[in-house]
Amino acid sequence: MNDPRVIVAQDWTNPTTRKLIQLYPEIPHDGVIREIWHAQKWHKNMDLDILSPMYAAGATHYYVNEVACLNNGNFVIPIRWGEASIADQKPIFICANDLKDNYYDLAAAHKLPKWEATAIEAGHPARMPNPKRVIAAGRPLYSSLVDYFSDDVSGNKSKSWNKHWNAYMTHRNLPRKLLQQEFHVHFISTSPNASVSEQFYEFKQAVEETHSSPVIVEDEAGNTTCFSIYAGKATVFVANVESVERKNSRPQTKDIMHFLRPVYPRTKEFILQELRKQVKLACSGVLKPIKDLQTETGVKDPYTQFYIDELLSRFKEMKKDPNLTVRDIESQLTQWTVDNQDKIYSPFLTLKGAQFFLSFVFSANGLLGFDPTKDTPIELLHTILLGVVKYIWHVSHTSWSPEQKQTYALRLQSTDTDGLSIHAIRANYIMQYAGSLIGRQFKTIAQTNLFHVRDLVTKDQFKAWRAAGELAALLWFEQEDLKVAVANVLDIFGTVDPSKIVSKVKYHLLVHTDEDVVEFGPLVGVITEIFESFNADSTIPARIADILVDSNGTVLVILEVFQVLSSRDEKYGVPVLVRRNSEEMFYIVPGKNVKFKFNVQHDCESAKCDFSGAFHNAHLLRATLPRDLLAPVLLFPDRQQKHHELAEQLWGMRATRLANRRAAAGKRKRSEEDDGKDEGRPKPKKKRSAPARPRAATAVLEGFMVANRDKRTIKRTRKALATPQGSDEDTVADSSDESEIEGEEVDSSDGDYHSE
Repeated sequence: MNDPRVIVAQDWTNPTTRKLIQLYPEIPHDGVIREIWHAQKWHKNMDLDILSPMYAAGATHYYVNEVACLNNGNFVIPIRWGEASIADQKPIFICANDLKDNYYDLAAAHKLPKWEATAIEAGHPARMPNPKRVIAAGRPLYSSLVDYFSDDVSGNKSKSWNKHWNAYMTHRNLPRKLLQQEFHVHFISTSPNASVSEQFYEFKQAVEETHSSPVIVEDEAGNTTCFSIYAGKATVFVANVESVERKNSRPQTKDIMHFLRPVYPRTKEFILQELRKQVKLACSGVLKPIKDLQTETGVKDPYTQFYIDELLSRFKEMKKDPNLTVRDIESQLTQWTVDNQDKIYSPFLTLKGAQFFLSFVFSANGLLGFDPTKDTPIELLHTILLGVVKYIWHVSHTSWSPEQKQTYALRLQSTDTDGLSIHAIRANYIMQYAGSLIGRQFKTIAQTNLFHVRDLVTKDQFKAWRAAGELAALLWFEQEDLKVAVANVLDIFGTVDPSKIVSKVKYHLLVHTDEDVVEFGPLVGVITEIFESFNADSTIPARIADILVDSNGTVLVILEVFQVLSSRDEKYGVPVLVRRNSEEMFYIVPGKNVKFKFNVQHDCESAKCDFSGAFHNAHLLRATLPRDLLAPVLLFPDRQQKHHELAEQLWGMRATRLANRRAAAGKRKRSEEDDGKDEGRPKPKKKRSAPARPRAATAVLEGFMVANRDKRTIKRTRKALATPQGSDEDTVADSSDESEIEGEEVDSSDGDYHSE
């Protein structure tokens, strides 16, 4: 394993990156969350022992939880260091430059204040001096946070799949724009055998060692600094909501709302508590109660499950010893779990900040530090592109006829890609392999499909494309309005197919999007790709007609000017550009006045074209155009009523599906009974005729999608149904006999979105 301490130390000693390392939480002057240190995680929810604990004013170091004296003589106890640009001073903020004496200065001058009983009860004197002063040894001490993520890849260059688990890390104290560069994505370890949790255990050991032995580094000026490493986030999926679906019960509005809105949050202490219950049951040698508990709570950790199975096996072996009673075996196994609890439970659950609850009682305030249930935000590639966009793409293209597919391919290929950060569009490839697309192709579709599917999909499906494109544009940047955009996606997708809302976890993950942005900043900062998909204010939208350079080298740009209408397009919901007074108008401006470019699609429908919503620089457009032209608007203002309708629709779909299955089963049973009666009757002699031409099969299978349903209808002949599979019975049939055989419909459930 590559040592994370060495990797982070290189950032501290590199003069290029050292000046960019953020030491403290920052309050942005405009209130916009752009980096993780602007977000709530660093501001409120981070353990004070994890953030940088001190502020260096020359040779004087001020630590949190230590009393200090201000220039005006007032005593304060710093709780959290931060950086801010504040126009209006508030009592809760003090300027670090106002600090005059630290704890040791006050103690040496015998100026330590007399503590009141309330202060002693709060524990302030007991935390002084700060214990981190000992490990700092007079050097400045800061904290570095790292993100750890892992994925499975093939170890072969050929097409043969050779699964390896790779682990990487990034230094989150650096600006987000640097973390999208490959240089700042550091390889940690790989193994074809060791799981993610097993590899993370070694990483955890190295990280936690810095908490008592910080890494000492020197900058380019020779100044000595030391730092400790703490985990920021990890891309390991952990369920962050508790939900139990009742089988064979009528869906209620509140059941739908559980999936469309945040409900009861799952916590790390809850998961640890349930895992400890399972381990305790394993010490008793009983398997069924463990399975019942896992089913009831939804908590089953593959890492801990290995040890649960081991405990059950050991109990079975020890029980063969006649000298050991059941109580003796339980006692020995329980003691073993206490001695090895660091190994039994996932290192993601026992990282710095975890508390152990042997009595199965947990604090209402929750745990401080790393919590995998809260510190695993949604990921744009898998949740949005390979989730939401993929689902609506499947619903759309699977119902198209060959002519409609050709029409769509022509429209997609003719897309004006100027201003879009996408690869070259290969429309025929996308249509040919519509069921096997990858992230970058879904990113192209998400930006352009709104303008190409207007007459190829239903009204609700078109609204779904519009809502998905609007949400995708917001997720890539530090923008507001996420709650409205997410609500539109969930409500309209529920209208298209309510069954997927309760069966696809990625839909529910969207309801936590706003929380993740507030906690960690823009989600592009936690995307698993290592390239910056979208780069980076002129108030006049225009099209570059020509670029000129005069004799002095000054660049001049000839712009064709357009006007932004005051209202949105009713169909697409986006701003509309038109020529002023329907006339061409040109401006000549210096090239430096052109701030950014954006993509504009031609309105083929209004122009009656035969063939012919992006989010490139969408944040700059939102900062330039009036808010009422771009802010999301709820598709269904009364969401509770809409959710009630979805619940009724879902119940109707389930009832219809159940009735069809029962009808098909009854029809099949009657057919078998009729065939049984026919066996006792004498068969009439067939007229001799020319030998019939052999046929390939007696069963004809027709797979197609039923309107508004995700099921295939399979037609089988009665003779095929009566013939057991694998029978050697003669498959030659007369054409006249086959034409008289009545077909029977059998429903085959297709619970997921897959291409035919």
